[in-house]
Amino acid sequence: MQLSARLPVGVGLGWRPETALLVEERRSLAFTEVIAETIDPTRPPTALRSLIERGLPVVTHGVSLSLGGAARVDEARLARLAAVATALRSPLVSEHVAFSRHDELEAPHFLPVPMTRTQLAVLVDNVRRASAALPVPLALENIAAPVVWPGAELAEAELLAELLERTGARLLLDVANLHANLVNHGGDLDAYLARLPLERVAYLHVAGGAHVDGTWRDTHAHAVSPAIAATLDCVLDRIGPVPVLLERDHGFSSRAELTRELDALESQVVAAPPRRPAPAGRRAPLPLPTLPPAEWAQLARAQRTLIETVLAADGPILEGFDARHIAEARAIVAQKRRRPCAHMRRRRSAG
Repeated sequence: MQLSARLPVGVGLGWRPETALLVEERRSLAFTEVIAETIDPTRPPTALRSLIERGLPVVTHGVSLSLGGAARVDEARLARLAAVATALRSPLVSEHVAFSRHDELEAPHFLPVPMTRTQLAVLVDNVRRASAALPVPLALENIAAPVVWPGAELAEAELLAELLERTGARLLLDVANLHANLVNHGGDLDAYLARLPLERVAYLHVAGGAHVDGTWRDTHAHAVSPAIAATLDCVLDRIGPVPVLLERDHGFSSRAELTRELDALESQVVAAPPRRPAPAGRRAPLPLPTLPPAEWAQLARAQRTLIETVLAADGPILEGFDARHIAEARAIVAQKRRRPCAHMRRRRSAG
């Protein structure tokens, strides 16, 4: 039986070993979220089992499906994701509109997909396959893109909107990632939100970041900035009160800081206006191309080349890409190699 995709309206906190006690003790938390790759579905942590028995919803958050990859979704990873969702009684699973893998190559950071109709066709196929294998609904997350592909045929919001419409997936709108992309690559927040089917929002992510070498980096290690809080206000003004999750992966400076952030987010959600009805008469998506094997192979080669480029410490810049963006991607990869997140350490040990 498939569970409801609805989370209770309110504020959640990502479950990590460093936040586990706060998640357990803060009774106003509406839900939590767990990185699937850190969980053994046959032996979930005792602390998580206690939360589940208490009735706190636990979202299973995947980071390794590489849904945007030109290769088919890895069946073993998909089966494991489904097993974790079942073990945690998750109301939904979330994953990223991104790729990170090609054959034996794997980047320790999400890479953005090209904004083309060919890529959209690949995403639709992979998301449909993933959704069919999962025991609960799937929500798709926008990422903070360190690079921008040349030759865009669609705006990111347009690609997301078509992807959601064609697959029936829900939307995990990451406000911090959206803020990072607007700062680093330009764009208009109102125009972006106007293109999205906001009625499909399952929940929101919020996290802190910092300016690093002239670029806004989504660090998950800093307090939520006033600018990100303002972006969250703009989103809530459009969609009303919805579930909001605070992410923190590094920089666990103090319980008091996290408590203040959670208090502030709760105030923002409470102050949001009533949820607006979905707009009527949304335009039907255009037909997608039927991709011949040669086009799949061409996209696969392009994705592999980008992975190889960002994994290299130096070397030539791909034609059409901004050298500053490639440098930023390489810096993020180098940082994650020095200090991998818990889910990256788990993926390496399992590999």
